[in-house]
Amino acid sequence: MSEVTTPALRTTLSGGISGAYNLGMLLAFASGALARDAPSGWRWVAAGSAAMPLGGFALLLLAAPESPAWLVTRGREREARRALRRLRGPGAEVEEEMEILRKSYADARKREKAAGADVKE
Repeated sequence: MSEVTTPALRTTLSGGISGAYNLGMLLAFASGALARDAPSGWRWVAAGSAAMPLGGFALLLLAAPESPAWLVTRGREREARRALRRLRGPGAEVEEEMEILRKSYADARKREKAAGADVKE
């Protein structure tokens, strides 16, 4: 998440994830309490508790663009720019953020080289 959100939203969205996790736990416990006397009730609770987040993640995964940072590391800057515009909105100016991504990648490569890592040119 930190790769695709603006710094101003990172904390809010991270807190939202914690809230969603806690809500899911509450719903799982509540549905377990309702199904405790049903035959095989715990199996339905377990299946539902797994299926709902899995389905939601699958739908979100289909709609999510590639990570702009990953695209920059692969030399696919045009696609990275397009992904940033999609994430930030159609009128967003992304050149400053692209420069930050390029610099961050170049710095990481320098550190890897200095550490003796096998870095492809």
